[in-house]
Amino acid sequence: KESNYPNITFIELNASEDTVKQQSQIETLITQGIDGIMLQIANTGIASSIDAYVKANNIPTLYYNIRPTTLQEGTYSYVGMNEKSVGYIQAQEVLKVRSNGNAVILLGDQNNESTLLRTSSVMQSLSNTQIKILATAYGNWYDNIAESIMEKWINLNNNIDIVFSNNDDMAVGSIRAIERAGKKLGTNNGEIMVLGVDATPNGIQSIKDGKMYATVKQDGKLEAKIIVDSIVDMINNNKNRTVLIEPEVITIENINEIEKISRGKQIIKETKKMGGDTNLKIKTQKIDSKLAFIDWTLMYKKFEENKNVIPSLIQELKNIITELEEL
Repeated sequence: KESNYPNITFIELNASEDTVKQQSQIETLITQGIDGIMLQIANTGIASSIDAYVKANNIPTLYYNIRPTTLQEGTYSYVGMNEKSVGYIQAQEVLKVRSNGNAVILLGDQNNESTLLRTSSVMQSLSNTQIKILATAYGNWYDNIAESIMEKWINLNNNIDIVFSNNDDMAVGSIRAIERAGKKLGTNNGEIMVLGVDATPNGIQSIKDGKMYATVKQDGKLEAKIIVDSIVDMINNNKNRTVLIEPEVITIENINEIEKISRGKQIIKETKKMGGDTNLKIKTQKIDSKLAFIDWTLMYKKFEENKNVIPSLIQELKNIITELEEL
């Protein structure tokens, strides 16, 4: 972020989900004369008071990741993942391989909007199918709590076919309980499918190991760029803006391609740090432009109208990255 905006000073503070501390931090920052605030709100219950305070002081404020649900739509700016798409994607991945079955859902934090939207979109997507939701329970994002919940569910009902988890950690915890009970993971009859969210290293490894069926990825680096670009635009133009970033599914079928593109991004980063010959710079610029186009199609839901172009772009990316790796 600093390299893109060398004339802007960024101050990072952590309230550790303490609402009183966060309010105090905001008051101190405004006293110090800051120009804008990027805010992951500690609790949506304090959104109204914080929003009134920053507006009274004419400070552009961008909320991210946690939507300030107590505020009226259109009166604030927000950047975050399209949480409704997360549950929809999970459900669609299951429906590709199963037309019926019994499912359970591991929920995150009860007061988190992500929990509500991810869960409700799974339920809505399955409402007219032969897949039945047997139970839901709050795992509060933790693997050990999810493991305990899953163990109880297995003991109560041996006919669980699908586990939808609001995040990867809980999915991994549920897998431990499933394996301990001697049950198989997979998509066949008598096997259990497990789906997570976040594409964490543990989640990705679980997919590679043939345990977790799928995870839904939020591109954190893309989100960070959009957040910073958005607050700068708000400071300069004083306009509210909302960007919902479309997530993508990761399964064993596409995990290698995604990792290859990630390696390509890392190569670009290292090349920019060290310089490099003209040929190398040209290749990294090509990757940069193509990745930017793919990110744009995902971010602004333009995939349908560009779906014939994307596959060839990905192939070009793979070819260029392979060339870079060989240098």
